[in-house]
Amino acid sequence: MADPHLLNGLHFTADDNVVHHPLGAGSYYYETKDKFFGAILRQTGLIPATNQDKSLTIHIGVQPNNSPHTGTIVTFSVAFFVARGLKTYFRKLNEGRGSLEVIVSLDLVDTAPDDAKTEDINGVRYQRSHRATRAMDTFLPDYDDLMNKLLEYVGGDIRIQKTRQADLLSRPTVPSILKAIIQDRDVLGFKLAPGAGRLGLRAACPKAECGRADKYAVRTTYAPEASFLSRLFHAFFPGNGTSRQNTITFQCHEHGPYNVSLDSPKDVARLELNTPLRNLVRTYADGLDTLHSKGKETHLRVTGADYSGMYQEQTLFASIMRLASLASETRLPAIAAPTFVYSPLILDWAGSKLSKSLYVKKDAYSYLGSDGLDMEYLLAYSRMKESGKDVMCIIRDVERWVDEPKKLFRPYTIEYIHRLFTGQQPAHQEAMMPLNAELVTAINSAKLAVQDGVSGAGAER
Repeated sequence: MADPHLLNGLHFTADDNVVHHPLGAGSYYYETKDKFFGAILRQTGLIPATNQDKSLTIHIGVQPNNSPHTGTIVTFSVAFFVARGLKTYFRKLNEGRGSLEVIVSLDLVDTAPDDAKTEDINGVRYQRSHRATRAMDTFLPDYDDLMNKLLEYVGGDIRIQKTRQADLLSRPTVPSILKAIIQDRDVLGFKLAPGAGRLGLRAACPKAECGRADKYAVRTTYAPEASFLSRLFHAFFPGNGTSRQNTITFQCHEHGPYNVSLDSPKDVARLELNTPLRNLVRTYADGLDTLHSKGKETHLRVTGADYSGMYQEQTLFASIMRLASLASETRLPAIAAPTFVYSPLILDWAGSKLSKSLYVKKDAYSYLGSDGLDMEYLLAYSRMKESGKDVMCIIRDVERWVDEPKKLFRPYTIEYIHRLFTGQQPAHQEAMMPLNAELVTAINSAKLAVQDGVSGAGAER
């Protein structure tokens, strides 16, 4: 008998177009806007009230190696609606005492690898970053357009800015953060890169025609180089003194060694950090901003929910606690716990996140462009505009999620997003509320019709 769910190689499933939001964990405790925004304001230290004027920078980071896909659009939208909500609730809860400037910062990871320029030479993987190849320049107008569209929609006197990795690395606290991390690299190397066991710290070859960097720091050395036993002793018995590691030597397979000094701001700005290391350095720098400004400058990061859970706990929070435990040795002050808001993941049919790396590298989502689906526009903002689809369909729905924060603590499927564009608006069912009796009858009738159709197909064969 033919598979009734298979047509021209595509599988189809039936549903009732009803969306449920069962409460639990975050969706239970932060179900309403009062609870959600109040918790964030307290976590960032913006309340209780003072008469001091304050600023909040909401960071969204992106590797701009493609036009924004649906997941990126969702994250950007969450950031802007959180910005608007925090500004509103700050005024409400602070009763007019002090003002809050809110900035949404698009942090471009221009040091991300240009995959077309990655090569393996003598067992070492070398990469060239977008900063070197400028490949990302093709996509930046789409990010600017999306940011401006969101800014216009939310209003509320919110400011936007755009930074690159050199801006992060040029912050005055970064050299001391890097020195502390390098000093403890035998422990932090495995926390931040469990596979390689080395810090993902690199710098491009300074030769203009080259720009290669040792991706996994296989040949990187630190000077003055303490012995392994000496550094291992320090890892388990901090406070007993060790040499400061202020010079890093990188190796180009073609042009030989070159150095970066952590005492040179110009050199530090040249560095490239892998994702976990960049997250740690950036978060610590943000925390020191707040500490040194006595709470006047605060930071919050909005990122996809795939960066929550074990990843964030092990690579970031455990590393922050590790650095805090070494404060007497590294002279790096401890910081308060950072604040994150996680945006819902957008999932494919199997529950995997919609991944730009898959569709950029392997064309994994070609089925979305098949006849009868026509969902390929969800893979890129540029395709969305070319096909005449209005991104406001997504933006307005995300606005509803932030207005009812219980809807933020869950993923959504690409099929759900597609229906926002087709006029088949999903019906949101409140948690624990029984289905309408007429709807149940209609669903059961549809099931019987499908079963009859399957039986008929089998008889015809």
